[in-house]
Order: sequence, then structure tokens, then C-alpha cells
Amino acid sequence: MRLVRRPAESCMVHGRGGQLGIRLNPLINLRLTLSTLFHPVVVAEMKEKIAIVDNKTEILRNENLAKEKALAKEQVSTVQRTACNMHGEPPPKRGTAR
Repeated sequence: MRLVRRPAESCMVHGRGGQLGIRLNPLINLRLTLSTLFHPVVVAEMKEKIAIVDNKTEILRNENLAKEKALAKEQVSTVQRTACNMHGEPPPKRGTAR
């Protein structure tokens, strides 16, 4: 372990004043970070946020699908009207397929 002289108010280990601050090993820092990230409360909150995002994604996916269906239906009716106009036929009534 390497000791580094630090100001009295910045002791990294205990969070209180001291003459020597101990520089933690990067692996220890990683372990502390991971233990914080995978704390049960944090994991539960992340699962809840993921569920909310999944719900929003599903809503947007359904809205997009409905818009795509409406667009496809409109494109079919436009093609039918154009074809009828080219042949001099009256356009079909809305809601009926040829």
C-alpha cells in the first residue's frame, strides 16, 4: 500500500481529518463501486426503471404499428383511386375492397 501525504480534511479512508491519506488500490475501488452498484436497493430501483422503460417502449411500438397500418391502408386507397381515375371508373366507396 502506498501512503501519500494529503491535507488534513481529505482522508480518503475514514472521511475525517488525518495527516496521511491512504490511496486505495484500483481493484478495491472497483470492488467498492460494484458493491454500491449491486446493492439490493439499487438493483431494485434499476429493475423498476427498466420495467418503466419497457412499458414506454411497448406503448411506442404499438403506436408505431397503428400508424404504419393506417398509412398502408391510405396508400392502398390512393392506389385504387388513381387506378379508377385512369380508367374512368368511379372510385370505390371507402371501407370496401375491390
